[in-house]
Amino acid sequence: MSSVDIAAAAIKSLTSPAKKILLVVESGMGRYEYVPIRVIEPAIKLGSEKTRTLTDLLVKEGFLTAVGSPYRGYALTFAGADLLALNTLVEDGILSAIGKPVGVGKESDVYDALLANGEVAAVKFHRIGRTSFRQTRRLRTYATGAKASWMVQSRRAASREFEALKKLQASNVSVPMPISKTRHVVVMSALGGRPLVEYKEAVTNELVKKVFEEVRKMYEAGVVHADLSEYNILVSDEGEVVLFDFPQWVPPDHRSAERYLCSDIRNLLRFFSKMGAQVPTLSSILSYVKGAKDELK
Repeated sequence: MSSVDIAAAAIKSLTSPAKKILLVVESGMGRYEYVPIRVIEPAIKLGSEKTRTLTDLLVKEGFLTAVGSPYRGYALTFAGADLLALNTLVEDGILSAIGKPVGVGKESDVYDALLANGEVAAVKFHRIGRTSFRQTRRLRTYATGAKASWMVQSRRAASREFEALKKLQASNVSVPMPISKTRHVVVMSALGGRPLVEYKEAVTNELVKKVFEEVRKMYEAGVVHADLSEYNILVSDEGEVVLFDFPQWVPPDHRSAERYLCSDIRNLLRFFSKMGAQVPTLSSILSYVKGAKDELK
């Protein structure tokens, strides 16, 4: 089972002492790679034997990982972090059920979910650091600090994505509607349509124009995607497009914004050309996106 499945299955049986241990470990991971048992015990106030029994049980269930040397210590696993996040979303009246995965990537997992009001939504679990920490720090502008843990990086990613979605939603850019955020998890409106990379029909000039119209609106709203490609654009059956996946966005005045914007445009031009579409030049699109041209020809 995935970490989300493990966490979802445990929500109803999560006891108050177990939750408290997970919260203490979560809090301590800002200071320790593995939170010492000597830090956990006085915070839980269950006594040494009961605390150690419960922490070991949480390790066995997959919510904590442990080390025995140079000291006895514990750290959250992805399942433990997912459990705390899902528990908060349920307690806050946001979610009522988690469904099946709709997308699993190197740095995030996306699941269908049911909101408390009965509407279908998407829940994104950020997994920054699941692959190479070195590459993550090199590629991600939000991963500041050489020793930022996967948990810190994932929380920053979720915060940045939620911020971008709010900015873009307010500017009528076609993105998922942000609903809630807690820890490393973002809840947004359901992701309808197919990824552009799976688009099999002939790519029309209208579709190309729609995509770059959204890129322009995004730029006007103060956001450069910085990782845009055919993999994070959805196309509905009616031909409408939705942009998603924003944890690495930068503002237009960022020192690397021009390079990121050109890279985004090149990615899309490469895909559209491969699909047989007639595409404008990079310089023409760049002028259009920045507002120097009123129309894309």
